[in-house]
Amino acid sequence: MIGLVTRRSMRARLGRNIFIALAITLGVAFVAGSFVLADSIRTTFDSLFSELNQDVDLEVRSVLATDNAQAQRDPVPASLADELAAIPGVAEVEPVLQRFAQLLDPDGEPVSTQGAPAIGAAWTGPTGISGVTLKEGRNPEGLGETAIDRATADRVGFEIGDPIDIVFDDGVRSFEIVGLVGLGSADGFGGATVATFDPATAREVLNAGDTYDAIDLRLDDGADAAAVARDIEALLPDRTEVVTGEQVAQEASDQINQFVSLFGNGLLAFAFVTAFVSAFIINNVFGITITQRLRELALLRAIGANTKQVRSMIIVEALLISITGTVLGLSHRSTS
Repeated sequence: MIGLVTRRSMRARLGRNIFIALAITLGVAFVAGSFVLADSIRTTFDSLFSELNQDVDLEVRSVLATDNAQAQRDPVPASLADELAAIPGVAEVEPVLQRFAQLLDPDGEPVSTQGAPAIGAAWTGPTGISGVTLKEGRNPEGLGETAIDRATADRVGFEIGDPIDIVFDDGVRSFEIVGLVGLGSADGFGGATVATFDPATAREVLNAGDTYDAIDLRLDDGADAAAVARDIEALLPDRTEVVTGEQVAQEASDQINQFVSLFGNGLLAFAFVTAFVSAFIINNVFGITITQRLRELALLRAIGANTKQVRSMIIVEALLISITGTVLGLSHRSTS
């Protein structure tokens, strides 16, 4: 009998119960969404850095002057690239150089980066080991040519052959777009705008002088990485080191994950506030509902229902509404 009365009671207050379940759904979806979003961002960047460094066996870079992993590393001499290429076991050498480079749209306005950086980078072409792939056109050669990321080109409306102005630390320069690039199978670089140049041009327009940020190396198939690393260490200048590509990817992921954790914790704090407010409102609504149902509950007692049965009916109603709202909140996050 109690089950029948519970169902009829819930149907009689269907509208109110739907809004209570909706409040629960929103609170659960917000909390679950905070975890899902943070994990999705973390997974995206982990995959990004792994893809960037999947063909990098070793990297030569300067040693950090401090214990802070986020500190800026000193550049390495550009002449070191030729010396590294001559070491037995080294199949390919690719310089790494990234600086600020703000793309301007055809109206001369800065192209938005959706919160990511505006990057200018050295690129040796589609046969390189950086993970950058040529989507259309050709790789840039010379001072007046650049290849930009395809995602930005599609968003702004750039095409191959179009002129583009790029803002660097020392002013604005004009280029012709000769290629569109992406990262692996993706057309973009995680929301960043990217303009690539051949290494010599990159050093000039990015004000790097005769230096690179680092130098990546791919080894011959079957080469002993440890032995090659020892040969490299023998010719490196002071305060320069050689590390594996896996270590570089892991360090980059760790730095991003620190930010993602802070971002996720901030979202989670707002989510818990939302859940607390929802719980407070729901508790008040249930309290008002019970007060309005005193005559109904008294009538149930009068026809034979005991205190335990009446309490069980109210608890079952609350459980059904909360479980429905929770399942809807979790299912919404899993399908979004």
